[in-house]
Amino acid sequence: MGKYLVAIDAGHGINTAGKRSVKLSSDLYIDGVLIRKKGQTIKEYEWNKAVSEYLAAALKRCGINTMYTADMTGKLIYHLILEQILQIKKVQIY
Repeated sequence: MGKYLVAIDAGHGINTAGKRSVKLSSDLYIDGVLIRKKGQTIKEYEWNKAVSEYLAAALKRCGINTMYTADMTGKLIYHLILEQILQIKKVQIY
């Protein structure tokens, strides 16, 4: 286990109404895969989830432990037990 634990909060959850981008002015491709077509929108949750996962992967490559403060599947509410998790892992908060 690494020395540090970074808690990542992706913002609004999967079930938050509204919260989306303006309509895209062109097709959106990521790594050659069509994600959204021109005229469609991106939900804030979709964007935040992708950025959070990218950040977690980058931190793990550096040997830094990560955890999410919310369930990325939208099924659980992890932020209610965040303090307990930090106490169990005996992590110092900076």
